[in-house]
Amino acid sequence: MRRLLSRTLDGHVLFALVVLALFAYVLFETARLSARAQQFPIATALPAIVLAAVQVVRELRAAARGRADAPVEGAVALSALAQFSVFFAAVALFGLLAAVPLFSLLYLRVFAGESWVRSAVYAAVAWAFTLAVFVTLLHVPLPAGIIPPLLVGTEQ
Repeated sequence: MRRLLSRTLDGHVLFALVVLALFAYVLFETARLSARAQQFPIATALPAIVLAAVQVVRELRAAARGRADAPVEGAVALSALAQFSVFFAAVALFGLLAAVPLFSLLYLRVFAGESWVRSAVYAAVAWAFTLAVFVTLLHVPLPAGIIPPLLVGTEQ
């Protein structure tokens, strides 16, 4: 039993358990908030808890049968981490409204291998959707980034 437990509690399983615990804590902390303030944390934490629990089960099964697919998953994980990092850096530098189409264009062209025209059309649709939903309909203040205020000459 101890050997099975030590074999299954590798880094992948522990990381999945930490993510599960983190979102469970987020859900626990929302109890102190008002009903309106609870909506977003609950809407994000509940699906994240379900997905994290599924990931824990996947990792336990993979650890039980041996990790033959670990190098491929590791490369995919590093690629995804790099892509997320580039996206969040773009949001920090250029703002969300500029980062969404820019990242969409570059991702589809570089990683997905789509044509420039298809990538540009998708980027334009992503920009229009972000503008229409978050700015026009919901009136959500989007992050401006570091560079646009410098170009305009205003500070926030």
